[in-house]
Amino acid sequence: MSEDSEKKDSGSEDEKETKEPLEDSTGAPLEEALKDPGLETIKKYLPLMLVIVVVVLVAFFFFRWKASSDEEAEWAMGMEFRQASQDQNVTALEAFAVKYPNEVLAGIALYEAADVQYHNGEFSQAAENFSKAIPLLANIETHQSLLGSATLGHGVSLIRSGDFEQGKALLLGAAENMDFLPSVRAKSWYLLGINALSEDDESAYERSASALKADELPVFEDLSKELESRKTQFDRQASATTRDKINFAQKNLRFLAENKVKQDVNSTASGLQYQILTEGNGTKPQLNDRVEVHFHGTLIDGDLFNSSVERGKPEVLAVSSPQLSAGFLLMGLTEGLQLMKTGGKRRFFIPSDLAYGEKGLPPAVEPGAALVIEVELLRILPPPTPPKPAPVPTPVPNDMQPNPGPGTDQNATTPQLQPDKKPSETEGNATKPLPEGKDGK
Repeated sequence: MSEDSEKKDSGSEDEKETKEPLEDSTGAPLEEALKDPGLETIKKYLPLMLVIVVVVLVAFFFFRWKASSDEEAEWAMGMEFRQASQDQNVTALEAFAVKYPNEVLAGIALYEAADVQYHNGEFSQAAENFSKAIPLLANIETHQSLLGSATLGHGVSLIRSGDFEQGKALLLGAAENMDFLPSVRAKSWYLLGINALSEDDESAYERSASALKADELPVFEDLSKELESRKTQFDRQASATTRDKINFAQKNLRFLAENKVKQDVNSTASGLQYQILTEGNGTKPQLNDRVEVHFHGTLIDGDLFNSSVERGKPEVLAVSSPQLSAGFLLMGLTEGLQLMKTGGKRRFFIPSDLAYGEKGLPPAVEPGAALVIEVELLRILPPPTPPKPAPVPTPVPNDMQPNPGPGTDQNATTPQLQPDKKPSETEGNATKPLPEGKDGK
């Protein structure tokens, strides 16, 4: 009995155990856990989450690919610039700047192109490329040193190409710009000083020299000493040049003084001297005439500077403003030509102040040179025929002008009225009936 009761008790306990619900790790019934709203939400939005994950992965790989492509493009651009830079190829550097106008290297490419052109003596082209490089380099904080150098190069290139005022203004701006490197500022003051020496501008030179002395940086001290050395050399050369000019002028004056006392030499009040080689038998030209001449011009030592005889072709000169060389008046001939007769030939000894003066006629005629010119007066040219005046159209009386109808252009040219014509016989017969018996039938 006891065993049977124990079996029943154990069986009933097993049934109780099987009837108790399953629990999760937290002690909550598993069925309730499976009905948790969070899990249901996950099940609901799982497809959307998968889509988001896919999109993120695609975006990740896309941007990674794009970054790789950009790196390849930058590498190719860098190689293109490096090749053009190494070759010092101006055309390639300019083309690079056009191809990549928004890149940092565009300004550097134009700077290098300008630098090559400057050293090749192409100063106008260099100034243009320096000018293009400056605004590109100004936008790059890390390239302020190149910006200063480009400004310096632009100014020097303009001066070397003949634009002195703008070039000096750029150099002065670079010299006073404290954002530029000391080397750029010092070099700008130095170049302004050198330019002042060439222009004999003492105040401009003193300004540059004082600015270089005022700064204690080594680069300023070095260029200050260099500028002083150049000033000493310049003064020495200027003194030598002055002595040479004085000696040259004295030589020419001595020649004219010795020539003046010769028996066959005549002199005028202006200082013009001449020999009559052939008197001539024609008329003398007047101040407003034009003449045809042959001439042979030399310096006092016999060096030729111009000759129509050598060219084998006479020249036409205006007596009031004779020019043996275009743009250079020779006023001594204005007086000399009026002393001659057509067919005559004279040798003129012309002082410097009646010739090309202190400017000379580079490179053939030095400043202050006297000239010896043989002139043969071939003929006096007739004055040019004035052009015929344009015919004045005869105005048409208002009462003969037709009255324009509506829609007629009032500005249109009015046709000239023709006088009435008498009808020809043919026209008259065409309007008259034929007499009977004369129709050919």
